Amino acid sequence: MRAVIQSAYWLLIILSCAGLSHLRQPITDMLSNFYLHFAVAGAVLFIVGLHWRLPRTAIVSVAISIICFALSFSYDKIPAIQSERDDASSKTYRLMTFNAWERAKTMSRLKTFLRKEKPDFVMLQEITVKDWRSLKSLSDLYPYMSYCDDWLCGVALLSRHKWQSVKAENFGPHQLPLIVASFNDKFNGLRLYATHTARPHWKYSTQREQLEYLAGFLSTNSKRPTLLGGDMNATVYSSLLRDFTSSSSLKPAGPIVPTWPQRLRQTGFIKLPLLQLDIDHIFVKPGMKILRKWRGPDLGSDHRPLLVDFKL
Repeated sequence: MRAVIQSAYWLLIILSCAGLSHLRQPITDMLSNFYLHFAVAGAVLFIVGLHWRLPRTAIVSVAISIICFALSFSYDKIPAIQSERDDASSKTYRLMTFNAWERAKTMSRLKTFLRKEKPDFVMLQEITVKDWRSLKSLSDLYPYMSYCDDWLCGVALLSRHKWQSVKAENFGPHQLPLIVASFNDKFNGLRLYATHTARPHWKYSTQREQLEYLAGFLSTNSKRPTLLGGDMNATVYSSLLRDFTSSSSLKPAGPIVPTWPQRLRQTGFIKLPLLQLDIDHIFVKPGMKILRKWRGPDLGSDHRPLLVDFKL
């Protein structure tokens, strides 16, 4: 048993130190998404080390746990404010981002949810051409729609409000799926970005390159109210998104809200939920007022919708 404990102890040290190293490499970027997991594992090994009288294991494990817990909740965010304390004369808008990930019932559930909740803006990822045709039935509710289907782009943006301009493309040299919508002075020049970054990869650094290029672009357009949403395939406290928010001057809207994976595995009568991660995000410029942030219901995808209420 001691051999098993020591193996787990050294594995925790190697993986957590790699994740904390901030080497800007694909493997360390990926490991930095799991600070909370390392924190929980460190706490468990601390208790086990005390029980088996392994002082070094206990001390090092609790140190790793404390550091990883602290990093997980130390990111700079825009806190939600109480709407009743805000200016009642200004209008509240609702935005939703959702990775619809192909499933037979997702589109039906999604359209039912949108007709019921009526968010002002909807950002969708992993939308196929078939899904896009299905979404056209919402044109009475969302008269302004844009879809990027260029080379597996799969991002859609729906709006109840008229935009001045919209552009859908695989953005930049690293082909980031992106839709940019600009609004007029009625919305204080609001600009919306709907995106879906590449998944983490062991060999290639596409995800970091996409985010670095996007951050550079956003930093040159800093005067307008800006809101970016989508499936970022990274947790808000990861080295990837910490670097992105630092370079782009955007901040996460509110606290951690886990959205993936939604699926539950069931063994007999016992449901075993997978530990969920916050990989769907909404980022805003400082100065925008976030009233509420929450996770929507199960709509059939392996993601849950993420919603915010905000004022300009």
